[in-house]
Amino acid sequence: MDPNKRIKDGDDAPPPLSHLHEDIIENIFTFLPITESIRVGTTSTRYKKSWCLNRKLLFGREFEFRYPQQELVALIQRVFDSNIAPEIQAFCLYIDPDGVQPTIEKWLQICVSKQIQELELKFHGQFCLASRFVDIQTLRVLVLIHCEIQLPRVLTGLQFLNKLVLRQMEMTEQKIEALVAQCKLLGTLDLSECWKIRVLRVTHKRLTTLKIACLPDVAGIHMDVPNLRALFFCGFVMTIQFATKPLHLKEAFANFLPSRVYMEPSKIEHLAIDFSNVTVLTTSSIFLEVYMAGGSFCNPYDIATFLNSCPHMEVLFMDLNDYNYEFGMFWKLYHQPLFESFPYNLTSLKCVKLAGFQFQEYEVEVVKMILRKAVNLKALIFTTPKNNPSSIASSEGRCGERKGFIFLL
Repeated sequence: MDPNKRIKDGDDAPPPLSHLHEDIIENIFTFLPITESIRVGTTSTRYKKSWCLNRKLLFGREFEFRYPQQELVALIQRVFDSNIAPEIQAFCLYIDPDGVQPTIEKWLQICVSKQIQELELKFHGQFCLASRFVDIQTLRVLVLIHCEIQLPRVLTGLQFLNKLVLRQMEMTEQKIEALVAQCKLLGTLDLSECWKIRVLRVTHKRLTTLKIACLPDVAGIHMDVPNLRALFFCGFVMTIQFATKPLHLKEAFANFLPSRVYMEPSKIEHLAIDFSNVTVLTTSSIFLEVYMAGGSFCNPYDIATFLNSCPHMEVLFMDLNDYNYEFGMFWKLYHQPLFESFPYNLTSLKCVKLAGFQFQEYEVEVVKMILRKAVNLKALIFTTPKNNPSSIASSEGRCGERKGFIFLL
């Protein structure tokens, strides 16, 4: 075919979506975020007022930093006054509530009356969210950041909630348990920087993703979540117990901070056993140190045995910062011979990322082992520390600059 003919035919092709009726296109525009919907209106007189039918009223971080409070309130008020959509699918609001709480509650009441499905609220100041703005029948997603919530004695809504995110809030065990029990279809629970929770208990048959980060008062976590597939934890070393065994985790993130009290190594060992089926693992030095040696040191053989205990692992992200390796007589007499003759192949491992890599002897030994035993490895990635004194990293740029090394195999 003549190339010029192909170009000419392409020029004559009808524009995309030209076969769709204008009313259908306008309806599609109503599901765009409000800023995109307004931008579309400026390109065509036909869709000039389509933003009045918008169903996604998102006034998040971009609006929070761009507008002073009073300008932002006036802008949002105009949008609500002009909105004639039969329903509001999503409402996101990041704002300082000082002096405008009645106005915010009026917006929330409109959202409830229009069958809101996704609600995200972040306040820079004290704000108490009344129970009628939490206990909503139609909600699918609820994200609350830095606010206080009131719950009724008996919850009647939230049966269809799929995702619950609570951050920087005062919560109690009773509130958490009541919310989780009421959300029959809950798939994701995200708790971060919430205080006044001493023992976190999560019981749910459908929950698949659990994220727990920086809960300062928590001393223990007990979970009965038979369908859990992804666990993300950041915090102090503590007791984490699962009622369902074996656990079928596919992805795990374990970033442990040094424990404030003595922790029995067996409790960490049980957690490592629960990770044995993971496909993707992100972990820190403290987790491996406590698991391997029950103390403060480990060596390359410990890492090899840990990797071998996770036969399904395909992706490993390991933080080597502040690692304490033991290369004394115990290593030389017992573990080094076992390490050099390590008989197992890491057949599932395909991608490895090592953060804080400084090209020290023990780190190089670990890399050599991975290259020998991970027969299906596709990528090996190193990132050096921000303040890396090693000559290898410094020779490629200014000292103190983070470097990365990627090897595709």
